[in-house]
Amino acid sequence: MQKPFISIILCTYNDGLFLEEAIQSMLNQTFADFEFIIINDGSTDNTKSIIHNFASPKIRYFEHPENRGQEDSKNLGLSKATGKYVAYMDGDDISEPDRLQIQFDFMEQHPEIGICSTCVHFFGYKTGIFWGTEKHNEIQLNSLFSTSMTHATCMIRRSVLEYHKIRYKKGYLAAEDFLFLSEVITKTKTYCIQKPLYHYRQHGMNISNQKYAVQVNNFSRISRHNFKTWLGMDDLTENEHKTICAFFRGDVYLETLPIVDSLIKEKLNLAKTGAFGQTFLEYYGKRLLEVYVSEGGKGLKNLAAFLRNDVWRYLPFRRYFLTYALIISRSIYRSVIPEPVLVNP
Repeated sequence: MQKPFISIILCTYNDGLFLEEAIQSMLNQTFADFEFIIINDGSTDNTKSIIHNFASPKIRYFEHPENRGQEDSKNLGLSKATGKYVAYMDGDDISEPDRLQIQFDFMEQHPEIGICSTCVHFFGYKTGIFWGTEKHNEIQLNSLFSTSMTHATCMIRRSVLEYHKIRYKKGYLAAEDFLFLSEVITKTKTYCIQKPLYHYRQHGMNISNQKYAVQVNNFSRISRHNFKTWLGMDDLTENEHKTICAFFRGDVYLETLPIVDSLIKEKLNLAKTGAFGQTFLEYYGKRLLEVYVSEGGKGLKNLAAFLRNDVWRYLPFRRYFLTYALIISRSIYRSVIPEPVLVNP
């Protein structure tokens, strides 16, 4: 039989309330050349009967007699996949009818891209749209700290996974997707299609809600691993890692900036980073400028810190001279004319 273009993998555990809608959203796709691999991971509800109620020849059903976790289920799905591309679907979400067609067309038109995701619409008790970071450098930079691609929206060239032997690793409960995508990102170019083609259901029983504390801890472990392998920061302590992450989140300002700056200068090993190290330094420089611009009201204190830090080592003077001029002028102005103190009448 001719192999399909896309292998969709859906791993489900007790998603009976929403599973029918999730499966139907994939069977309603405008793109028809796919196989639909569904892994029932030891569900104890009516999951099995829901799946068997669908008479579609596209569905390939597998099950674990007992719950074994997302890692084993997703690895089983990958071992059964035969398509040129692998795409994902969660058992409690919904895909737009043209999701596969849009992603397939993009991947066919951009052979240099190995994985593409989409933006996400959240619905349920929490609503909104997650506009994912679009291009590769920014995606990898954001992935230093947390996953910047929504795993369930991803379409990946199966050849990338097979050539580099990439699979899901055990021991990272509720964060195995982050580790998996972190590995993929270092092997191929990435992109996020700027359309919300996936609807993520917020119902309070999502694993990110049930295992929040465990997930946060495992995300931190993976983030430290990425700092080590991508930037050569192999002796970064837990507290040092927290300090750097807080800076990039916007939680660290002028008073603690010397600590962050010394960590970056001492720990970053450019010999191990390649081009990504320079990309990170530019990213760091832009964050520094945000701090100095926002802290312009500090006057000469801000100016002294700015001059001492030599931001232009990271950001070319010719490109950023207007921002540099703004910081210097604001700092001098505030040192002569302090910001007014508001007094309640």
